Amino acid sequence: NVQLSERIAHGNPSGIDAAATSSLQPIYFTKGHPFDYFSLNIDAFLIVADTGIKGQTREAVKDVAHLFETQPHETGQMIQNLGYLTKQAKQAIIENLPETLAQTMDESQSLLEKLTISNDFLNLLIQTAKDTGALGAKLTGGGRGGCMIALAQTKTKAQEISQALEDAGAAETWIQGLGVHTYV
Repeated sequence: NVQLSERIAHGNPSGIDAAATSSLQPIYFTKGHPFDYFSLNIDAFLIVADTGIKGQTREAVKDVAHLFETQPHETGQMIQNLGYLTKQAKQAIIENLPETLAQTMDESQSLLEKLTISNDFLNLLIQTAKDTGALGAKLTGGGRGGCMIALAQTKTKAQEISQALEDAGAAETWIQGLGVHTYV
C-alpha cells in the first residue's frame, strides 16, 4: 500500500504519491482540494537522475518551518512564488511551451536552494544538466537527496544529458518523452 509506506516515510503524506503512481496523467495538487488531472502535451524529454542519497523530507520540512518562524515575510514570499511557478508550469505543459516550463524549473530550483531544500550533490547534478544543454533543471520530491529532473528538447540531447549526469555520479537515470510529437 503506497499510502501506508508514505505514512512510515513522511509521517503525514498528502496522498499525491499514491495518486501519481496510479495515474497516466499529470496531477496538479493543492492541499485541501481534489486532484486536478490535466493533459501531458509538451514536446520535450524529461531526464530523471537519482542521487543515490535517501531524501530527507522530514528534516527539510522542519527546517523550512524554522525559516518561516525566523523570517516569515521572506519565506512566505518564496513559498508563494513557488505556487505561482507551479501554476505557470502547468500552463506551459498544457500549451506545449517547453522553454517556459524550463524557465519555471530554473526559477523554482533557485527558490528551493534558498529554502535549504537542495543540497550540494543535487546542485552539482542540476548544473551538470544545464551545462550539457538542458533547457531547465530542478530537484524533485522532498529534497536533500532523492532525484532531480531536467528538460531537453530532443531525445539525442536527453541521452547526452543522461550520460553527463551518470558521469557526474548519478546512481541511475531515466529518460521519458513527454509529448505527442517528441522528435529525435
